[in-house]
Amino acid sequence: METTNNPRYDNELYQKGVAALRKKNYGYAIDLFQQILASAPDFDECRRYLRTALREKRAITPPSPAQRVIEILFGAILSIKISLLRAANRNDEAAGIAEKLTLLNPSNTGALYTSAMILMSRGNLLRAINVLEELLSIDKNHINALRKITNLYYEKKDYPKAKSAAAQLLRVSAHDIEAENILNNIAAQGVIEGGFDNIRPAT
Repeated sequence: METTNNPRYDNELYQKGVAALRKKNYGYAIDLFQQILASAPDFDECRRYLRTALREKRAITPPSPAQRVIEILFGAILSIKISLLRAANRNDEAAGIAEKLTLLNPSNTGALYTSAMILMSRGNLLRAINVLEELLSIDKNHINALRKITNLYYEKKDYPKAKSAAAQLLRVSAHDIEAENILNNIAAQGVIEGGFDNIRPAT
């Protein structure tokens, strides 16, 4: 069974990064978070903060048209590499490339979704959920992300979150079969276990 990551990192540096992000000192926050991830690459919370800082900085100083062209071309190259590596079942290498793709443009929901799918294929379900939650904070109506996270919540027996995600999926895609099935399963499970309010996430 997968366990939550508990990486070793420089907490003082991390707190400085969080403070810099809150003060909108995005460049400094980005530098600090990158330093931490260099020694603690599995620190997902830090990675999410890094992407947040990158998004905020990008909103203030968007890339020039020339930079956008380069970004698109480089992104296309990385996407091809990811596809080839996944086809060869080299998912560890694909994960590294996907990480670069998410940092190239952290608002790119397609890149985040690809990263989540690779994490799922490696069995890193908790990390995949983290990425999908981040994606949905950018685009709450992303149908594929909603389907995946609804199923992942359900598999974890986190029924309240599964129910919420399924309801959002139905708002976006009326009569979605997967969402309806999961809601029906949750309702049935609630009856079996003595009521939905008594159901708790797996620990």
